Amino acid sequence: ALPVYPSEGNYLVVECIEAGVDPEALAAAMADHGFIIRAGIYHSRRHGHRFVKVSTTVPTAWVDEFCELLPGIIERLRDPPVIAKKPRL
Repeated sequence: ALPVYPSEGNYLVVECIEAGVDPEALAAAMADHGFIIRAGIYHSRRHGHRFVKVSTTVPTAWVDEFCELLPGIIERLRDPPVIAKKPRL
């Protein structure tokens, strides 16, 4: 969700709460694909757990790639793989 739209800024604030995704995990996952976005905690201690900040002053091809990657990354972060616990000896 975009809580501030339309905006005069050169970035978007993207809410993560309804998607069930941690903003810091989303920022880290996007960084793995070469996209640097900021987790909200960088900007606000009070509300930073709710959003990421995404710059819009990038080439259109980057925006297209970001938009293609985002749904799959969100889905993966929502349903993290189960890690088997090491058996006790």
